Amino acid sequence: MIFSGKHPVRNDGTREANGPLKGRLSRGISVAFPGQIQPAYALAYILRRSLPHLHITVGGPAMTQILKRLTPDVLVLSIEK
Repeated sequence: MIFSGKHPVRNDGTREANGPLKGRLSRGISVAFPGQIQPAYALAYILRRSLPHLHITVGGPAMTQILKRLTPDVLVLSIEK
């Protein structure tokens, strides 16, 4: 289980991302519940710093709900960045 913290570097997932998971990750991050959003992005932050060339995909029901609530102008701005 990965617990979130105020700063991703202090997240408990650091040990797993830099240790036993390093080199074995080939899947996306599924975010099923709103409470998993911050830990999922913290994990993605850690993975990006540790493995800069890793393709990171995020999805799941919580992400779908966020996309449904975004206005078209905000969504376009997010995608273009």
